[in-house]
Amino acid sequence: MQKSLIFLLILVFACSSKRSAIGEYNAIDVFCSIEDKQLVKPLIDDFFSLELNLPQPEKLYSVVWHEPHEFSEYSNRHNLMVISLINPADETGDRLFERIHNAISSTDSVIAIENMYSKNQIFLGIQSFDAFQLKQQLQNYHNWFYEELNSTAHKTMIAYAKSKGENSSLSQHISDVFDVDIMIQKDYKFLQDISEPPFLWIGRGYPYRWITFHEADFDDISSPDETWVLLEILLESTFGSVEITGDFRSSEIVKHESKSIPLLRGNYFHPENDSGGPFFTMFFKKPESGYLLISGFINYPGHEKMALIKQLEAIILDANIRGSKDN
Repeated sequence: MQKSLIFLLILVFACSSKRSAIGEYNAIDVFCSIEDKQLVKPLIDDFFSLELNLPQPEKLYSVVWHEPHEFSEYSNRHNLMVISLINPADETGDRLFERIHNAISSTDSVIAIENMYSKNQIFLGIQSFDAFQLKQQLQNYHNWFYEELNSTAHKTMIAYAKSKGENSSLSQHISDVFDVDIMIQKDYKFLQDISEPPFLWIGRGYPYRWITFHEADFDDISSPDETWVLLEILLESTFGSVEITGDFRSSEIVKHESKSIPLLRGNYFHPENDSGGPFFTMFFKKPESGYLLISGFINYPGHEKMALIKQLEAIILDANIRGSKDN
């Protein structure tokens, strides 16, 4: 059985008449036969087990299970996944996978298709001989699958943000002060603006979201522990009443297109409101020395926050940091 990949891009003119996908941006609609599901489900649940502490644990992606005959009903969702095991044989999941194979003239066992039925959509398909081979395929293509899902989620978030309109004067101010071309939604407002050293704090109403911009003369951010100390001092000195907690701190490298951006995640507390929530900071290397730090903060007590924080991440990743060595 072939193990190669096929990546099919639907041409722009072919997609122009399609509507945008609907549903939750991070829901994976999985289609699998009843016979296969009992073998497949533990593997897929483990594959999509990644969580963020916001501060309550929230899944990066959630899985919704469907039978193959429901495929046409949900074919307009953002993330579609069809899984077929040859052993055991069945008359539903195997037929669905083969039907799609024939439609795209493919013989590959792992496929990904952008915008197959709707805009901002990814279709993932896997055909395996048995559950053991499926486990190997999921391991081999783990990063690739997540890259495709994250890319689709990013496009969905940016399309949604742009649909709400832009605060052009605020975007222009950020461009003038920080050399950043960024789309700021129209309902964001100035909260604090300091010229020396440059610091900008903007925000919008309920559910509360903040974005901050700092210029910092950090020499080296290769050590997350040391960088956390510097970041905590910087944020608390400019925010004043905002406290950076020691809970659920983590570090990662976020990849988007050609960018590889260092990112720290944590939680903050705002004593004035007796509340807080998750935040992150991205580090962009400046042309000469130091870094531009762009942070996103969420305050939405009692509600899930994954979509909100991922929207802030998408807006920042979509920005053009002029002269940055990360671009």
